[in-house]
Amino acid sequence: MKILRNKLLPLFVVYGLISCNNEYGLMMEPAAEIWQSGLCVAVPHENYPYVLLMDDGDRIVPSGEPESNVKIGNRYSVYYSLIKPKQEDEVRKAEIAKMIPVTTIPLTYPDRIKLNSVQGDPIEITKAFWLGGDFINVEFNFKISDRQIKHSLELHYISFDEEYKELKLDFIHMANGDLPEQDLPAIVSFPLKSIYEFNKADTILIRVMQKNRQDENHYSFYGLKGGYVEDMR
Repeated sequence: MKILRNKLLPLFVVYGLISCNNEYGLMMEPAAEIWQSGLCVAVPHENYPYVLLMDDGDRIVPSGEPESNVKIGNRYSVYYSLIKPKQEDEVRKAEIAKMIPVTTIPLTYPDRIKLNSVQGDPIEITKAFWLGGDFINVEFNFKISDRQIKHSLELHYISFDEEYKELKLDFIHMANGDLPEQDLPAIVSFPLKSIYEFNKADTILIRVMQKNRQDENHYSFYGLKGGYVEDMR
């Protein structure tokens, strides 16, 4: 098993697997093995160099030689098959076919001048924001041409309404001059510990710049649990 990295976009690793969590269901492979994919965090363990804590609560370790480049605290997307699917042990061994680092982006609190001046570039949300493993996660596509141009992503605080307990955030993609010629799939996670208002908010809306049917840039708000909420044209 080797960790796969996106060498063409060194600023952040964004390529996702077939699916980002288990809600897509299990996939049957030859030899009757059951394969699944999911997001996880590498955590310490007294009996292993590391354990992968999956967002669904499972703790797994590779059945073969552990990958030496895994770092405790980092987030990964893995494609794996449990050696004993019905095993009830605390740590379950698994054959891991792919393991891809997932970049985590903390929330930033820009000043009002910067907040009003940031102009991002459009993306396409392919799986809207969801909670998993103490993170907000999202899958999307963005446009690239020359892969030597570094794109960047940020999550900005917009406002928190104390009366309605509504938190608004801004998910910003900056192409930095790259031309929009072909799609690249992406997945990122935002740690909840960086969002100070998270536990106070009853509603979280995340703003994203996308293309509408007329191929014009416009803002959409997405609810945290997924689903299109509102257009702001």
